[in-house]
Amino acid sequence: ETAEKRARENLTALARRSRAARNSNQSDPFKFPTEEDNELFEWFEAGGGRLNFVEVRPQGRFKQHRALLADEDLSSGDEVVSVPFKLTLNRITMRNVGLG
Repeated sequence: ETAEKRARENLTALARRSRAARNSNQSDPFKFPTEEDNELFEWFEAGGGRLNFVEVRPQGRFKQHRALLADEDLSSGDEVVSVPFKLTLNRITMRNVGLG
């Protein structure tokens, strides 16, 4: 119950911040990285996620998409992205936080 409550609170807080940023006349809609980008990356790293040999860049007409671009030559077998199972969205992890 505690994990589920925390997950809901985090999503609610993120939604509020996102709405506030969109409604703010002072916020730059094309700014990169956004606060949400930074929070997501901090969560990813804290959970054991890793990006190797790449950098994240904004893409798309309004820079609303994120892309991983190699920042050095890659070789066959190089691990570019490492995502621990606990950071994935699936039936098991949803069940563990009470969402599935």
